[in-house]
Order: sequence, then structure tokens, then C-alpha cells
Amino acid sequence: MTDSQGMPHYPVLGLVRRHGKTLAALVGWGLLALGAYAAWALQYWFCVVLGGLGGVLAWGLLLSYVEMVEIIFDTLVPR
Repeated sequence: MTDSQGMPHYPVLGLVRRHGKTLAALVGWGLLALGAYAAWALQYWFCVVLGGLGGVLAWGLLLSYVEMVEIIFDTLVPR
């Protein structure tokens, strides 16, 4: 895709750059909440621990992805 001046336009990179940190936090909290619900439904408290670890790992990985996209956007996308 290009804009009116013929410069390339990358909407997904812009979306990740604008909303990536918020989405990463939502995914992390969502996994923690899923673990808490599983612990309540299954009566197995260790699910909260697994949900918390999964949430922290997913949050960290998604934040690293957002940072890579920001680096790509800043260095390679013309302004």
C-alpha cells in the first residue's frame, strides 16, 4: 500500500506501535484471570500460579515484539 506521495504505508506496524503495549497488558491480565477462573472451577489452586506465569511470559514476549516493531518503524519506514 502507498499513500498519495507514493510512499509505502504499513497499517499493521502503525497499529502495533499505537496499541501494542495496551494489548500486551490485556493479554497478560487475561491469562491471569483465566488461571484464576480455572482454579475456582477445578478447585486446583496451582492454576492461578500457571496463569500468572503464563501471563507474565506472554506480556514480556509481546512487549519485546512491540519494541522490535518500534525499532523497525523508526529505522526503516520513511517519514
